[in-house]
Amino acid sequence: MYNFFQLHTENFNECRETIKNIFWMYQDMIRSYGGFGHNIDFETVNYEKFILVEIIDERMSGFNEEVEMLRQGSLVALCCEVQNLLDEMQRDDKVYNFIKELTTIPEIKKMSFENDVLSSMLLALEEKPGDWWETLKYGSIFSKKLEKVYKKFVINYFKRLLVEGESGF
Repeated sequence: MYNFFQLHTENFNECRETIKNIFWMYQDMIRSYGGFGHNIDFETVNYEKFILVEIIDERMSGFNEEVEMLRQGSLVALCCEVQNLLDEMQRDDKVYNFIKELTTIPEIKKMSFENDVLSSMLLALEEKPGDWWETLKYGSIFSKKLEKVYKKFVINYFKRLLVEGESGF
């Protein structure tokens, strides 16, 4: 079982640093590919630690948006990891087992979109490695999920900020 990040006042700086790394990854995605692509700069996002971050200190209850950013950014980073593995025709048991374990966690099962993305990752990783993984049955499904993850988490984050900025809140 993995030890996911538990946010409290003493470790808020680690949360802030990870959000900076998520912004860098998002910026790389937007500028380099306009979506997912090979070798996005995701390695500084510790997705294993932050994908199920939770607040355990009631004094931090005003940081729900940051917690959501950490969770979403971690899923995006994991998607980048899996895409790189598929692009390079490689498999990594550690990554595969992490995803497989995530799909058994009740919190993830309740998140239908995230659970679908994780399930599509597993199926794509189970296919025979090939040059054009996006053309394989499950690789194609995962590729379509990547487009949805990009729009839902990366693009919509910035759209939300823009709307909030324009409305003065």
